[in-house]
Amino acid sequence: MADPTRPDSLALQGYQSLAQGDADAALDAIGAALTALGEERPALRARLWGWRCQARLQKRQPQQAIRAIRHGLRAAREAGDADGLAALRDLQAQAMAQSAALKVPPPEDESPISLAVKALDDGKEQLGEILALGALSYARKLEDPREIVLAHLALARLPHRREKAIADARVVADEAGDMNLVTAVARAAQAAGIAIAPKVF
Repeated sequence: MADPTRPDSLALQGYQSLAQGDADAALDAIGAALTALGEERPALRARLWGWRCQARLQKRQPQQAIRAIRHGLRAAREAGDADGLAALRDLQAQAMAQSAALKVPPPEDESPISLAVKALDDGKEQLGEILALGALSYARKLEDPREIVLAHLALARLPHRREKAIADARVVADEAGDMNLVTAVARAAQAAGIAIAPKVF
């Protein structure tokens, strides 16, 4: 018969190793705990995935940290753990920031802007706004005009941010001198019923 306390013991080992700065030992214990849990106890699984993210961040591995957060968010939703979701989203922002600082692009399907757009498409406006703001911060650190404009246009989908977001996107597109970006902003403005003067090249 399986020992029901084993996942808890392994989780404690992982937490203690993480607190001591031993990321490798933490990852070993956390991985074993997750294997022992299987699909049981989603609240504990969410916490373990969060710790796994922190261990990956200690090792300066933001891509792996972002992937861990994806699993953690799923488990937290399954558990109905609102506090856990909030904590995991904070970790997600840290992982994105480290990715930007190290100039390591996140996995394509988990880029900041794609996560924001997906949330908005799903009608999750509060989450979409948080993620879009994170995407904007990430794009600014990379000094990437295209991603900055896309982040502003994602924010422009929110009524209370629409006018300023489009205006800010227009400034960046104009400064970049990229006709594709200027056209994208113009189309967004037209769809929102906001008049902007055409850009002359």
